[in-house]
Amino acid sequence: MSKTKILQAGPLPPPIGGMAIYMKNLEEFESDRYELTFFDTTTNSTNKFVKALFNVISIFHFIVKLLLSNAQIVHIHTAGYGSFSKSQIFLRIVKFFKRQCILHIHSGMFIDFYKDSSPSKQKSILSTLNAADQVVVLSESWKDIYMDKFDLNPDKLKVVPNSIFTGQYKDCVSTTSNHKTILFIGSLHKGKGVRDIIEMAKQLKDFDNIRFLIIGNGPLYEELNDEVKAHDLNVEMLGELSGEEKLAQFKRANLFILPSYFEAMPLSIIEGMASGMAVLSTPVGSVPDMVHDGREGYLHEAGDVSAFVERIQSLSYDEISEMGKYNFDHVGRYDFNQLNRNLETLYDELTS
Repeated sequence: MSKTKILQAGPLPPPIGGMAIYMKNLEEFESDRYELTFFDTTTNSTNKFVKALFNVISIFHFIVKLLLSNAQIVHIHTAGYGSFSKSQIFLRIVKFFKRQCILHIHSGMFIDFYKDSSPSKQKSILSTLNAADQVVVLSESWKDIYMDKFDLNPDKLKVVPNSIFTGQYKDCVSTTSNHKTILFIGSLHKGKGVRDIIEMAKQLKDFDNIRFLIIGNGPLYEELNDEVKAHDLNVEMLGELSGEEKLAQFKRANLFILPSYFEAMPLSIIEGMASGMAVLSTPVGSVPDMVHDGREGYLHEAGDVSAFVERIQSLSYDEISEMGKYNFDHVGRYDFNQLNRNLETLYDELTS
């Protein structure tokens, strides 16, 4: 029995980003009913002319890929703004060739994108959402928001949480019981709240048992590194790490922090949970579905540095350990095996 072909359209690394990592992980998908093929929708170039040329050429490449792959279902991974505009074109092509289409929205700012759009663009967005056979969002709360905002049929909206290979982190549980080692991993830009982490470190400078580890690179790296050196902060700027080097830093930490101003469903929080860390974050995107106060960690409003500082000071080692153990024991719901099952169910509904 031949397998049904599913074409996955979205960004593949490089560069490294949440959606690109998600797409890369899908290469490990296994099924006796479905076979995935991939189409990269992005270019590494930052040159505007090259990017514009790539977008035009990619439309023709997409048509060729769609026809040659004989895909019956196209699974488009998208976000807001420019990413969605490109996805709209791909969706129209898919429907022209009478194939089924899943629109998978990874952005935590999609509602903002819709609100910021002109009336004609909003009409176009609604038309695209309704043209898709299924619209996938990352959490139940986002499903409720989409039903309310876009008046979509509940049967069309599906929830598929993000995932990682949690087993890669099973040996990363910290054994420290007399230090609060707080880890951040991600792109160093304003939206991630990294400047707020430096402000926290300034206020906690005199506490020898508190240390911050920052993994990542980005436009703010030099600025943040200069601040750390100028104020002699308990912060280690570790740069971009991967593989065993990255896991070694995870093993040092018992608290994970992500004070973002916007998110979708951050893979980094799942990584922290899989490593047995308690989580400190903000109530943005799908994070409130992942972190409940006193169970997986605590949430504070983005930009509220004082609240984060007070929380870090007041947390007992026992509480950190208990929340970390809960996360380690329950992170299976975000494991790739669960995603594999969720996707098979998604595709079954379209092919039945």
